[in-house]
Amino acid sequence: RCRATDNAGNTPAYPDAAQAWTMIDLPQAGSPDLAVASIAAAPNPDGGLLVAVVIRNQGDQLTSNGFYTDLYADHLPTGPGDLTGSVRYWVAGPIAAGHTVTLTTMMTESAGGMFSVQAIRAFSEVTKTLYAQIDSTGVVTESNKANNITATGTDVCLASADSYEEDNAYTAAQLIALDSPQRHNFHLRGDEDW
Repeated sequence: RCRATDNAGNTPAYPDAAQAWTMIDLPQAGSPDLAVASIAAAPNPDGGLLVAVVIRNQGDQLTSNGFYTDLYADHLPTGPGDLTGSVRYWVAGPIAAGHTVTLTTMMTESAGGMFSVQAIRAFSEVTKTLYAQIDSTGVVTESNKANNITATGTDVCLASADSYEEDNAYTAAQLIALDSPQRHNFHLRGDEDW
């Protein structure tokens, strides 16, 4: 058995005073509203990309439970349950109303084949478009799921080292034969080719 308390705070008595009872809080008005604030990628000095996804609960209630956020390569997700093309995921705890969380990961050439470049070629690069989806499994009850997915993708590129590395100083430069072009690329921040 249970007893209810009305909005005025009145709780009726049980017919038998020896009965125990539990108070249940009234439901709160409002709801969480998760949104992707931004997705950014920057070269890592040691190779690969540092990816940051900023998420925000712009609703007026706590999310109440944790949820997944997925990072996708070359696939714009259609909504909860669409995990096609997911290359990374994070598990976030509940987020209070108005709070922002930044999720980061490192994407390398060996990241599950996502950025597979062929080191045997003199020059190779891979370009991908990244998307993010908050609450990718649909466990948070919210009124607006449309803003859980990035509206536009973020283009990223990784390049392999060229066949002339380590040529980062003029003293390491290789001779160029007459009428034989050399193809170089910058595969790391600060890479120099001579």
